[in-house]
Amino acid sequence: MPNKCLIFAAALLLHGLAGWAQTGRIGSDRCAVCHVKQSETFSKNPHKKAECESCHGPGLAHVEALNPDQLTLFHGAQPNQVNDACLTCHAKDHRQERRFESAHSRNGIACVSCHRVHSPDIRKTNDALCSSCHRDIRATFERPFGHKLSQGAIHCVDCHDPHGSQPNSPLRLSGGGHDYPCFKCHTDKRGPFPYEHAPIRTQLCSTCHDLHGSANPRMLARNNVSQLCLECHTMTAGVAGGSPPAFHDLRVERYRQCTVCHVKIHGSYAHRDFLR
Repeated sequence: MPNKCLIFAAALLLHGLAGWAQTGRIGSDRCAVCHVKQSETFSKNPHKKAECESCHGPGLAHVEALNPDQLTLFHGAQPNQVNDACLTCHAKDHRQERRFESAHSRNGIACVSCHRVHSPDIRKTNDALCSSCHRDIRATFERPFGHKLSQGAIHCVDCHDPHGSQPNSPLRLSGGGHDYPCFKCHTDKRGPFPYEHAPIRTQLCSTCHDLHGSANPRMLARNNVSQLCLECHTMTAGVAGGSPPAFHDLRVERYRQCTVCHVKIHGSYAHRDFLR
């Protein structure tokens, strides 16, 4: 322990103020006497308004005993202990509304896993941070057809809310909770259309597309378009998948490229069968 800390502790014992004795609080300026490095970075942090003891508890007993166990410490603490402390102030933040429905919460990820509480750059949220845990997902962006994460054209938090989204959805929803983030960029697919393709309204885009990256053009989930369509239309009478001979005779190559004719497959303003 530096000599100045001992001097401060002695001065506190000899000349302690009545207010300190009553509350047990000594103020952040006194903490800075010993914790110089933390104080320098903390001075540029939004948490500076709340002071050290808002999170770590009253510091008087710690100074008198020169014992860190007299404080509330979060290094090595259980995630729920850390999160409960953060939510003491942040519970009313609208970004925390879905926290307990998020995968991060369910898997015991603490706030400090992503946020530097003492650093000026408190958010610490970037693509590299997400990739440090989600390495399998990060690798899919390097497939031949994918979103340009490496080029900085898109970021993880553009589509995902790390604090939690609507139930049963890993995506950040918008438009009153009805629109998927895909529509922020792909506005031509949004509609509304007079002739809607039902999956666009009832299912995720991932029904047909590998959203991070794919080996197939247009990020499709299958390399054969007809196979993808037939996952829903296998037994659609008079449309596709019927017993040959039929108009859509899938033994013929030209009928295996559904979108050659049904080009407006996300929805059409002109034709119920999504023709040009």
